[in-house]
Amino acid sequence: MRVPKIGYVLAAGKGTRTGYLGGILPKTMIPVAGRPLLWYSIRTLVDLGVRDAVIVLHHSSRLASNYVDGINASDCGLSSIRSFVLRDETSGPVESLARAARLDKGPVAIALGDDITVGSSLPNLLRRYLDRSAKAAQLSVRERNLASLRRSCEMVIDSRGLILSIKEKPRQPRSSLRGCGVYIFDGEFLSPILEKALKNPQEIATLTDIMQLAVGCKSAVSVVLRGRNVNVNTVDDVLRAWTLVSASGRGL
Repeated sequence: MRVPKIGYVLAAGKGTRTGYLGGILPKTMIPVAGRPLLWYSIRTLVDLGVRDAVIVLHHSSRLASNYVDGINASDCGLSSIRSFVLRDETSGPVESLARAARLDKGPVAIALGDDITVGSSLPNLLRRYLDRSAKAAQLSVRERNLASLRRSCEMVIDSRGLILSIKEKPRQPRSSLRGCGVYIFDGEFLSPILEKALKNPQEIATLTDIMQLAVGCKSAVSVVLRGRNVNVNTVDDVLRAWTLVSASGRGL
């Protein structure tokens, strides 16, 4: 099975919605069950088979940069890990990725730096991506909380795992499936999109924008997570993440 050789953690957000915690620490460095939030995103890449990880950070996140530089790659199950520090502001995650990425034709894994995923579906996501020769794949999870679904990404998928539609922040969701911050892209598909994003960052600003292009090509797939996912934006989300990780035993 051809696994992604390289993976990127997008962790350059400022974390303004985490309230007082965001004023103390970069969001990705907020501790969850004994480890920084960033560590869980790195582990997500490892679960997808990534060997070389690049952590994309905001230029003001010296604490996060020092943390990444101090990681022993082999302790995480990686061959290498390094930080890529943005020198100035960007329009969003796609422009951040475009500045950091050096792509080939193989699969590329991406994890958002504010997501915690606990479950057994990540190898299945990679397998479905390869079996369908897809251009893109994104993990999904069943979301019972309507408010959470409305502020995230709604997916409609068929019985074979093909994504039929994907919509950011739906007001009237048609599906209970929420997209998680775990992606696999074909490098040949992704490369020209990132080049375009560098020229016009506002046109392709989010990873959902890229996923919609793959959906339009009928070449985007998903698997539903057997487990739980928390996208950490608020203090309440931090508490939910603590509960999830503590119950799973994935922290210290």
